[in-house]
Amino acid sequence: LTEKVVFCIVAIPTLWIFYFFMLTAFTDLDRPTIALCIGCLPLFAYMGIVAAEAGMVDWKDLWPLLMRLQPAARKELATLPATRKALQDDLRAFIKEVGPKYLGDIYDKETIDWTDLWEKERQTLRYSVSGPSLEGTTDAAVAAKESPTPIESKWEVLGNKTEDAPTGKKEQ
Repeated sequence: LTEKVVFCIVAIPTLWIFYFFMLTAFTDLDRPTIALCIGCLPLFAYMGIVAAEAGMVDWKDLWPLLMRLQPAARKELATLPATRKALQDDLRAFIKEVGPKYLGDIYDKETIDWTDLWEKERQTLRYSVSGPSLEGTTDAAVAAKESPTPIESKWEVLGNKTEDAPTGKKEQ
């Protein structure tokens, strides 16, 4: 928790206790009335927080409307549709350039069979995790290599070196 929150958690009840002692010492109110006043303080605090929050939301909604009335903002708002159109054109050109290369079937096809696309992706991922087969190699050290742990396999898929991978075993 931040220091302000911790301060409020301690200071507000302390303030209520101070109010209790001040009401007891300097007023002629009877005990049930003082207890009712002190007992209502958490309710009033909550209602104050809700009202302040609603007021801040309204102020944040009202501020842009007030800013639109200024002449400088009107000039800026007049250029906004042209800026949006230029950004749309740039984005569409970028997607036309990059889309076929990186999106493949998703970019080209009218309708997409997501299950088929998902199966292709899983097979690609499975190959990259398990890697090529080591059978038929002449190097005994490579052929005798243990299969990687699941943590090491995921680590390699992320493009990291295997020797830097966490082992998944508790170190002693």
